Amino acid sequence: MRTPFSRVIILAVAGLALVGTACASKSSASSGGSGGGRSIAVVSPANGATVSSPVILNLKATGAKIGTPDTGDMHFHIYVDGSSQYTIAYTTRASVPVPPGKHTLRIVLAEPNHQETSTTTSITVNVSGGGGKTSSPSPTSGGYGGY
Repeated sequence: MRTPFSRVIILAVAGLALVGTACASKSSASSGGSGGGRSIAVVSPANGATVSSPVILNLKATGAKIGTPDTGDMHFHIYVDGSSQYTIAYTTRASVPVPPGKHTLRIVLAEPNHQETSTTTSITVNVSGGGGKTSSPSPTSGGYGGY
């Protein structure tokens, strides 16, 4: 026989399961896709473009507000050539130091707590030198810093 207390626990567990499912579906966009209504795109430069360093990215986010973690908004993590280090962008315009040569930039939509979603896109650029730093990007490069 179930007591009123056990019914409350069962309902609470069921409610948490539904909340967990809803939260998981919000971060389940595929590469450049729109899972959960979210997508990201590189507006410029064009894929394959020849650029100088630092590479200036103009990004677009659909279904997500971009801003600093303290506002509860999402942001971007930008990786160069599969590096484990990334540049953080809290706006849709990012400056990423990249050494000369051909490079792939992968942009990932991240939650305010830096947990990455599966919403991602990438482009390849040819960097022809420039006046920027040529070291690998880090979480505090690009003028955006950590939080």
